[in-house]
Amino acid sequence: MALEHYLNSLRTLPTHPRVDGVVDLGVKTAALLAMLYLLAGYFALPLLEVFGHDEVHYYVDFQFKLVEDGRWLNFLMHDFLRSVPLPLWSLLYIGMWWALIYRVVRACGVDVPIAALVASSALLSPPFVEIALWPASVFPALLLAWLAVLMQARGATYPVIYLVSGALMFGAMQTMYFLLPLLFLPQFLDTAAPLRARLVLLFKHMLWWVGGSVAGVLCMMLMLRINADIYFPQPAPWRNTQPVVDLASLFANLQYVTTNFLDHMESLLRLGGVKRGFIIACVVVALLRARTLLAQTPAWLLMGAVLISFFVFSIPLAPVIHMRSLSTMALVVVLFIALLPGRTALGRLLGAVLLLELAEHWLERSQEYFEVQRAETSVFMTELRDLFPGYPMTYSALALYGTMDPARPEARRFNDGSLMHPLMVSLGVWDFRDCKIPTRCDGVGAGGDIIAVQPFAGGQLELSVDPANIGIIRYREFTATEVPPAPPAQ
Repeated sequence: MALEHYLNSLRTLPTHPRVDGVVDLGVKTAALLAMLYLLAGYFALPLLEVFGHDEVHYYVDFQFKLVEDGRWLNFLMHDFLRSVPLPLWSLLYIGMWWALIYRVVRACGVDVPIAALVASSALLSPPFVEIALWPASVFPALLLAWLAVLMQARGATYPVIYLVSGALMFGAMQTMYFLLPLLFLPQFLDTAAPLRARLVLLFKHMLWWVGGSVAGVLCMMLMLRINADIYFPQPAPWRNTQPVVDLASLFANLQYVTTNFLDHMESLLRLGGVKRGFIIACVVVALLRARTLLAQTPAWLLMGAVLISFFVFSIPLAPVIHMRSLSTMALVVVLFIALLPGRTALGRLLGAVLLLELAEHWLERSQEYFEVQRAETSVFMTELRDLFPGYPMTYSALALYGTMDPARPEARRFNDGSLMHPLMVSLGVWDFRDCKIPTRCDGVGAGGDIIAVQPFAGGQLELSVDPANIGIIRYREFTATEVPPAPPAQ
């Protein structure tokens, strides 16, 4: 009883107008810093020469992605998506995501500075940063999220929003659908409504949310039948799917998905600089606001469902789960930290400090991520440009032979044709043939004399041309005693 009385006394400490003014200034300063962090974190994105390896701009025919992922809407919009330059898509990606998150948070009764802080911090989290290399691919799903917002603003009922959004979003990036319940979060935070009524409403929302995903799967099956003559996506081998076939495989997938959830959550928080002091602050706040938080149980249950939704959806196939697929998880974590302290002056200040802590650490990670992408691709771009005596687009096709020692840092990209493909396209090559794939280079001739060489990664790249004007690039690694030959005169 004494502890409860002490906690209640802390929770109801009176404030002074001057203190409120200082807190407002502090929160606004934190919001401004977070927005500056956001600009710094994404500054390099529009300047990249090469974006995600299978972004739409690198493939004229996107049929293979339709078959692998079932994204029929992206397939139908393919030509339009390719018509807009990637730097512009990257700017739209940042702006549309920021505005969407800001609107969701503002609807929860959060003031403008905190909402701006939440939107900026969430966008700096690793999942949002990593998927930013595919801005054109994300656009259709983002557009549909804004359609759901518009439907809600026009008074559409939540079953309609779930069903329509599910049917369409499963034709784009399906992960966006899992964020949809957050649009309805404010009505579950409102403690004026009876707790029982909000719990019943939550149950109905969960049913219609699942119903929307079923509608999405059915619509995807129909579109796959029409456009690819199949009913279900055929995941690419790299996804390493493990379909459930019996009870044992179900339990194995449950264990796999649970482990992935815990590992990714730990990684997300660790990269955000979350340490003991951060956790203690959250626990203390939860104790101080225990009564209010218990009254808001339906809201926390809804957020928890959104938090784990992607992992639950992954159970039937248990594919490889990348951080870039977990924007749902990151947004819920940031939103939870923003809502946990409440709207008092002390709560707003503490929430701002915690969010700024996350943003600062995630900023370092975002800058490192984009710099690695820039540096890794620019090395290849420079070496390949120097290899060609003229323009790469003058060849009818380019064939790549050779495998690099996996111990070399350049090997990860060079040995993977899907990663080399966007590099070649960025150089102006549209018919790229990775000769490590069987039959891919059956029509390529032997090639004539070597017309250019370029030292690279402990060996050299050698360029020749076959009678059909197909450029042939071979990588040859030098032995320990071999002397690199002098390049031929060009």
